[in-house]
Amino acid sequence: MRDLADKTWLYIFSFIAAADSCKSLLLVHKKWLRMIYQHQDLWRKWFNEFPWFIPPPAINNDADPNKRMKLEWNELFLRRVRMDNNWKKAKFTERRIERGHTLSVSALHCDDHYMVTGSYDESIKVWDIANGTCVRVFQRTGWVSCLQFREYLIIAGSNDGFAAYRIDQQRLIKHMEPKQTICTLKFQDNILVTSTGPSEINTVYDLNTFQSLLTLPHSYISCMSLQSNLLLAGSLDGVALWDLASAQVVRRFPSQCADGVQMEDNIVAIRIGQNLNIIDLRTCEVLSTYKDSKIINSLILHKNKLLSGTCAGGMKLWDMSLLPPPPSSSSSSSASPSNLCETPLFSANIHIGNNNVAISLDTNWERIVAGFWNGDISFIDF
Repeated sequence: MRDLADKTWLYIFSFIAAADSCKSLLLVHKKWLRMIYQHQDLWRKWFNEFPWFIPPPAINNDADPNKRMKLEWNELFLRRVRMDNNWKKAKFTERRIERGHTLSVSALHCDDHYMVTGSYDESIKVWDIANGTCVRVFQRTGWVSCLQFREYLIIAGSNDGFAAYRIDQQRLIKHMEPKQTICTLKFQDNILVTSTGPSEINTVYDLNTFQSLLTLPHSYISCMSLQSNLLLAGSLDGVALWDLASAQVVRRFPSQCADGVQMEDNIVAIRIGQNLNIIDLRTCEVLSTYKDSKIINSLILHKNKLLSGTCAGGMKLWDMSLLPPPPSSSSSSSASPSNLCETPLFSANIHIGNNNVAISLDTNWERIVAGFWNGDISFIDF
């Protein structure tokens, strides 16, 4: 076997499963490691086949070649393996920015490069995730209640309406008039949805022109999740699924007033105080439940992974792909949902903070970012 040509070995390696390549192949023979280390097509194949625990980032290979970053698939693969192991073992390092805001961090959102935070100190700050430095500050005339960030667009709601900013242009591009208190907002594709406070006005806007498209006849929406033309809205009336194309409610879920909702594909996650309910979007059946010892104040659902955070700074990670299937129509209707704690999944207990209450969480899976009542900001790197 030692007389086989390198090309033949590479051909043989291409049939080896990605998981095996990490666990055994690279530890058996140093020559093999040296041989395949620069063979990027093989590493790319393993990367795409590996059963990742944490969802890998979307990688666009069809982008403008002048702007495309050179992908070293071997380094990307090994980095993702280390990250997966760190998540499973809850192994992380924390970087703390003390008093990132002078008052509480009320909202935040992040991507792979930037984090955007809003605060009761009437400011919006843009942070470079790599080094933790503040690179932009947008001053508001009211405290920031909610925000969302995508690519270079920031839309933030406050007690004087909502405003849209461009990070790359360093300017305000839109401020809603008349001034209203925006309690929650979401945008996706070409749609922006906002909900105001006492006036209970829920408006759908065209994201390109910021022109009002329709008003939803719904009570004050305290939390929402947007997926294509579907809006999952939590309010005093319970949780409802709206079809924005027809402006009609198409589902109502068995839940009281929700503190937070998340929706992805056919999974709905609803938090109410210390309780977390997982519901099938198609049947409205409760699949699983969980009760924390602390109030759950953050939910992130992405690619079958659900991250929940409590007001005490504790976090748990759930694997939605391991949930039991929804009961069939022929099964007993009295069957009770499973307990999420009993589901065989990795639920990492991660605790951050020093007795400060974490009120905002987000993640790009390489790290978690958290904002605190005292204005501190944490980067939890895996």
